[in-house]
Amino acid sequence: MVPKADSAFYTFADIAVNSRRQGDSVAVAVTHAYRAYAVDTSQFAEFEAFRSRARELTDQYVKLIVK
Repeated sequence: MVPKADSAFYTFADIAVNSRRQGDSVAVAVTHAYRAYAVDTSQFAEFEAFRSRARELTDQYVKLIVK
C-alpha cells in the first residue's frame, strides 16, 4: 500500500505528497512551494502548524505486502 495523496495550504507555503507504484518500486514525491522568504512573528503559530503537518506528511510509511 502506498500513502494516499495529501496536501496542506498555508499563507506562506504549500506542501503536497503523492505516491505511486512503479512495477516493484514505489515513487514518493514531496513538493514544497514557498511564497515568502521570512515569516512575520504574527505567523509563528501558523508556521509551527506548517512544520508539524509537513513532518506528518513526509513521515508516512510505505507498507509492502507480499501477494
